[in-house]
Amino acid sequence: MQTQNDPIHRLNSYNILMIAGEASGDLLGANLARELLQLHPGLTIHALGGEPLRQAGVNIIFDNRRMNIVGWWEVIKNLGVVCAAMRTIKNRLKNHPPDLLILIDYPGFNLRMAKLAKQYGVKVLYYVSPQIWAWKYGRIHTIRRCVDHIAVLFAFEADIYRKEQVPVTFVGHPLASLVRPSETKATIYQRYRLNPNHPIIALFPGSRRQEIQRLFPKILAAIPKIRAVIPEAQWVLPLASSLQIEDLQPYLTDEITVVQNDTYNLLSVCTAAIVKSGTSTLETALSQTPLLIIYKCNLLNYLIAGLVVRVRQIGLCNIVAQKPLAKEFIQYAVTADNIAQETIRLITDQPYRSQILTGLADLRLKMTNNHASRQVAHIAMKLIS
Repeated sequence: MQTQNDPIHRLNSYNILMIAGEASGDLLGANLARELLQLHPGLTIHALGGEPLRQAGVNIIFDNRRMNIVGWWEVIKNLGVVCAAMRTIKNRLKNHPPDLLILIDYPGFNLRMAKLAKQYGVKVLYYVSPQIWAWKYGRIHTIRRCVDHIAVLFAFEADIYRKEQVPVTFVGHPLASLVRPSETKATIYQRYRLNPNHPIIALFPGSRRQEIQRLFPKILAAIPKIRAVIPEAQWVLPLASSLQIEDLQPYLTDEITVVQNDTYNLLSVCTAAIVKSGTSTLETALSQTPLLIIYKCNLLNYLIAGLVVRVRQIGLCNIVAQKPLAKEFIQYAVTADNIAQETIRLITDQPYRSQILTGLADLRLKMTNNHASRQVAHIAMKLIS
């Protein structure tokens, strides 16, 4: 007969709370959840998250689609939703304390939750470092006080945390093993009725509604300019998991094929991509698809960022490669002319294209790691066992 002190009973009663506030964190969290549940099927995992986490067997206590906001001004406008999410997490930490809180990226929100967790005696694992090397280095003090262990994606980040005496493990980026097609190109061409002899251009206007509103009209204005030079171009849009097709409906035209839950297969047949700055730049680069990067926020956010950002480039693929693999167009440089000219060059200028493809191949080789999610799962279990 088992008692509550038996190791098996304890293992089966462990519960984890996870916070993934946006689409990229959702994907990382889903893969981590699968590894955790494979290691210990008796675990219970609750999360602030979305559909990828739900499909991985996680109980969603707050849907992150409600958190689909970015920037200081947007947070202020949506303060009610942010406060509701914080109350939900606080209630869980206070009344149903988990054995471990796993925070994934999303630092503005998650570092506040780390402070709360410490108040209630809950251990904290942070997966994906806040980009303190780019801006807000002062967050290191909160991390040192409130985070029990941090799992970082890039080797240079581990050096920073070791210097700051924060327990850290460099796990690598799981995208390198995840970003690969599961089907043949012929199957993908047929499924989406794409002509393999004509260029296919992927559109990534963002994973938040505000990003769509700012960037999609600029992309749409570039399409006729690109078509004037490459009339046979085909257009595809992989829908972010945090969005629904209704969010794009006001902007869509018949020539754009929207694809859901098949991004990596789709990217494997794309000739070029127009990508909003974020994790999608890394996914596109790892797919070996030449890309350009765009980013535009409201004026207040832009002015504040100009004062505090410590890096010259914002594209994640460029930062990881430590050299420009993709041209960046930021704020006022996000114009239809700039988007069109660079897209055309990526497709028609063969020496330029070959140079970029060589850089993308080097990046993929540099990032290859098949066990990132598994490593984080083992760190998590070590913290609570």
